[in-house]
Amino acid sequence: MKTWVKIEPYDLEDDDTICGFNARDLILFATAARKMGIDDNDLAKFARNTKSAYDFVIKEQQEATTKALRNLSVIELGKVRK
Repeated sequence: MKTWVKIEPYDLEDDDTICGFNARDLILFATAARKMGIDDNDLAKFARNTKSAYDFVIKEQQEATTKALRNLSVIELGKVRK
């Protein structure tokens, strides 16, 4: 879903937010990025790569936790049987 909102920065209130971020700060960031030559495609690639990295770290953490709990269970079971 795409939503386009035409609003001038001077119409924004100090506490207006977009996805929890201050709207004026987002406009400043977008303006600076555009001036540095960062286009929509570059930003989308960055977001996808960041999400991929996040997903990888979460998966690795879950696997490490599962392994640690499995090892703990084996150790605890050995103590109970003795």
